[in-house]
Amino acid sequence: MMASEKDYKEQKDRVIKQKREGRVDPLDLYKLAPLLHRWRPSDKLPVCLLCHDVTKTPTQRGHLYPLSILREAGRDMFLDCSRGTGVTASKLAYYAFCPDCEGKFQQGETHLNPKFFKRLFHNTDQRLKVTTQNDGFPWLFYSCISIVWRILCFSSQNVDCFQLLECLRRYLLDWQDSKQIHHVQYKVKLFIFAPNSELDQQIKPDGSTNQRFFYEMFNAYISKEPTGTEPEGCAAWISCGPMHILMFYSEANFKAYHMGPEDEHLELEILSMLETETETFTVGDKASRCFPVEMYDQIVKWGTKVVSSAHRLPEEQATASSESLLHVDATHLDLLPRDVSYDTVTDEFGLPSMFRVEPTMRPCGSVTIVKASRGSDNLLFIAVKKALANKGHIALGLKINSDNTVSYMKGAAPNRSIQGGMYSTQPPLKEYIEAICCSLGFF
Repeated sequence: MMASEKDYKEQKDRVIKQKREGRVDPLDLYKLAPLLHRWRPSDKLPVCLLCHDVTKTPTQRGHLYPLSILREAGRDMFLDCSRGTGVTASKLAYYAFCPDCEGKFQQGETHLNPKFFKRLFHNTDQRLKVTTQNDGFPWLFYSCISIVWRILCFSSQNVDCFQLLECLRRYLLDWQDSKQIHHVQYKVKLFIFAPNSELDQQIKPDGSTNQRFFYEMFNAYISKEPTGTEPEGCAAWISCGPMHILMFYSEANFKAYHMGPEDEHLELEILSMLETETETFTVGDKASRCFPVEMYDQIVKWGTKVVSSAHRLPEEQATASSESLLHVDATHLDLLPRDVSYDTVTDEFGLPSMFRVEPTMRPCGSVTIVKASRGSDNLLFIAVKKALANKGHIALGLKINSDNTVSYMKGAAPNRSIQGGMYSTQPPLKEYIEAICCSLGFF
């Protein structure tokens, strides 16, 4: 079942109670982070997510992607695919880390943008060689680990990667400790990739449509290995524009993580793997560098889903949303107000407490309906499966009018047509939805 705003409040109360008792369960703190992200992004975690020191609390927003990188990318807005809202780079952050731990992240990020990301971002075709140590501190490895860890912490899948999170957290706290270094070396494989010539050839038929997923996107894909006879494991692909971080984690070995034939895997390790003791790291020119091109279809599929499902199209975001969607063959499209979400897997809407919801959801074949109200408005949240030409779904937030019609509810209506006029001031499937409302007695 989809986590609710009530779940957030209950989980936060649980952590606050533990804090008063002098010790917070790491698992409960990890559970709270994605709930805060979804329901109360301006709230503060009761305890620092990194050090777990009950005497320290977050006092400023901490970024998951370093702010210097986000600014270097030159983007005005970033889309939060969980909440469906656009935020500026300065607000793509949470009150999650105490000042001391923010300082730990900064010791790597001071070097990351000027020495690596900036040079790669503005010269994606050229060879890039960097010294990755600064007075014995492996700043590039540390920065990549910190980005992976922070993003994983705020993923709804984080509790499935608990051992990984704790392994990385302990290393970030004490990167000089030989025990933590050994654990990271034994359990983690870290790669940095940049688009190469082979990838560009694969992108060419689709032009700018798919290029954004490899050159412009800031997002993450997480894969949890099944438990049982296989070792506990996790893989994460983090996109930072043209800088791609791939991390494999295993409690035992890496047999499940070979990305192709043995010789190809070996080439990736030789040319692209970054370790704690790495002293120099080279991203070759486009013709010579490695990129796991066999992951192309998977990344495009994931990217398309993220971009198409992240847009609610409220008026204040119309420009950014429309420009993105014009080039994307949407797998599903959510025409919902901010902070309302629809989960295609569980077939559930996520609604904040401002909406008064009828006790039951009404599924009608390929249609799922939730009736609600806000103030004097009667509202309808409806998902229609396979409504798009490519068999994707549409999810809408609608107002039930006094004349037995429906219209976009406030905050959900696009202010101009997109995708060839498919969406205008009138909701798609309007007459079909009105007929369903009539049959269910909503009118």
